Amino acid sequence: MLQTACFDLGNVLLFFDHNKMFTQISVLSGLSSAAVKALATPAIQEAYEQGTLTSQELYRHFQAQAPRSFTFDAFMHAMADIFTPNTPLWPTLHLLKQAGLQLILISNTCESHYLFAERNYPILSLFDYKVLSYEVGSLKPYSPIFKKALKLAKKNVFFTDDLLVNVEGARKAGLDSELYEDVSSLQSHLIQRGCHFLK
Repeated sequence: MLQTACFDLGNVLLFFDHNKMFTQISVLSGLSSAAVKALATPAIQEAYEQGTLTSQELYRHFQAQAPRSFTFDAFMHAMADIFTPNTPLWPTLHLLKQAGLQLILISNTCESHYLFAERNYPILSLFDYKVLSYEVGSLKPYSPIFKKALKLAKKNVFFTDDLLVNVEGARKAGLDSELYEDVSSLQSHLIQRGCHFLK
C-alpha cells in the first residue's frame, strides 16, 4: 500500500481566482486592473513564486507605480484573499491521515498566498511536510522540487496535481503521479494503489 500521498495546493486543495487578486489590488492601489496585470508580468510572478523576489520587494514594485499609498499588510491581504476551499476533498485527506499515510504538500506558491492559506484553512495542518516553491527555490514541473519531496517521503509515493505538465514532470522525477480531476477519480487512483479503506 501507499506510504506517502503528495498533493498540489492550487485547484486541488483550494481553488483560486487570479482575477479577484488583480481586482483587489486595483481597488487598493488606485491602479487600473490592466495596469496591475501589466506590473504582474510572468517574470515577476515566477520570481515571487521561486523566492528570488521578496514580498517587500513586490510591495515596493507596486507602490512605486500606484497613485495612492497603501500598507504592506493591506497589499498582502489583497494579494492572497483569493481562495475557495475544495471541501469535498478534505474527508479523503483525513482518511489517509487516519490510516497512517504520510502527507506532503508540493506547491508552486508564493509567501503571501501560502501564509494566508495556512492561517485560514486548518486542513493544511494535516501535512507532515510542505515543499513550497518559494522556500526551496524551484518550480514544478522541474525536478529539484520533486527531488526535495522524495528525500522527505517514505516509500511507495503518489502525487496528484491539476496540471498535466506537472504530473509529467513528477513522473520524470520518479513519482507515481496522476492528474487531479475530481474527488471520485482521485479516490479510484488511490484505491488502485492499495487504499481500500476509501471504498
